[in-house]
Amino acid sequence: MADALLIARDLWKEFDGIQAVRGFALELFPGEVVGLIGPNGAGKSTVVNLLSGFHRPSRGQIVLDGHDISHTRADEIARLGLVRTFQHIRLFGELTVRQNIEVAAVPRLHLSPLDIVLRTRRYRREVERWRQRVGELLEASGLQAIQDRPAGTLPYGDQRRVEIVRALATQPRVLLLDEPAAGMNESEAAALSDFLEWAQTRYGLSLVLIEHHLDVVERLCQRVIVMDQGAIIASGTPEEVTQHPEVIRAYLGEAA
Repeated sequence: MADALLIARDLWKEFDGIQAVRGFALELFPGEVVGLIGPNGAGKSTVVNLLSGFHRPSRGQIVLDGHDISHTRADEIARLGLVRTFQHIRLFGELTVRQNIEVAAVPRLHLSPLDIVLRTRRYRREVERWRQRVGELLEASGLQAIQDRPAGTLPYGDQRRVEIVRALATQPRVLLLDEPAAGMNESEAAALSDFLEWAQTRYGLSLVLIEHHLDVVERLCQRVIVMDQGAIIASGTPEEVTQHPEVIRAYLGEAA
């Protein structure tokens, strides 16, 4: 088996004396999709913030492809190939759908200032590759028909798709998705699952998925980690964790 691409070792995070995350651990392998579920306030989004550099762990270590990123800035982590989406959408509302995605893809162009000024062969090759990737993502996600509309005018579900596609345009190796199907109806969530399944296969992504739509989790994830009160209470296949007594208790209460 290949080495783990992303490793979290004994992560803790404290806010004003409250332990939001307690001893979280993860090994994410190339091409693997791991779900992260649990009741509201379980610490899931805090874990994503820790892994992506938006919070620093109070204790523990995070390793990405052999590099210790425990105290690395979020923008540097993104350049290393770990990208995340947010629970609350953060688009450039005045830009079109296509422009939002193109802006995200630009930093991955391998060009020198001289290439840009002289419009060299490498410049033309890189720009063509950039346009092809953006076009491919627009078509596969179903956004092609609305690519010229300002992103801020779109319905919530479409804005959510734009945010995910924008993250994919950065060519990540690891993608952290914080409730990607939030606010979507059943058919929209199913279409999103289709797209994520395609993207994961097409680009060989490793995914960590926070999601309350359990049908999305069951379809996409090989493994699921369940959190409650900042700690992991179960881990296994989707079928295993849904039958775990601690998981049932966390969701349904002690009487369950």
